[in-house]
Amino acid sequence: PSDRARSQHPNHLCVLALRLAVGFPAVAPVAARGALGCVLRYLVGSWLTREDFAWGTIAVNLLGSFLIGLVLFAGLAQGWLGPDARVFIVTGILGGFTTMSSFAYETVSYVDDGEIARALGYASLTIIGRPAMAFPGAAAAPALPAAR
Repeated sequence: PSDRARSQHPNHLCVLALRLAVGFPAVAPVAARGALGCVLRYLVGSWLTREDFAWGTIAVNLLGSFLIGLVLFAGLAQGWLGPDARVFIVTGILGGFTTMSSFAYETVSYVDDGEIARALGYASLTIIGRPAMAFPGAAAAPALPAAR
């Protein structure tokens, strides 16, 4: 078959995934941890989101930013976060936990509903809050124990 026909074959994605898994052995573990982060995001988001505001998305993005700051700064400074753990925890779990796609959708949705002030407040809180939460995470990092 032609390249075009091959790329449209239903098993093409499975073959591509297999090639990635073989060529990049961290793909499957990162994907599994990303799935865990997504489930955690769903649970927290479902618990906190109300009809009036997307509190769940803000919470996961701010908490995720804090944890990324904490884990990266503590792990690197204290020596317990190697390159593999960094990929699995930060890229996998926390990458799946935080979500910019929901943030983008919800901001546009507020604008589309004519709620410009709500959209600006939501975007401002998220954009300013994420790095603002990473700073205390980084500041708390030295309090965590060093690697043995």
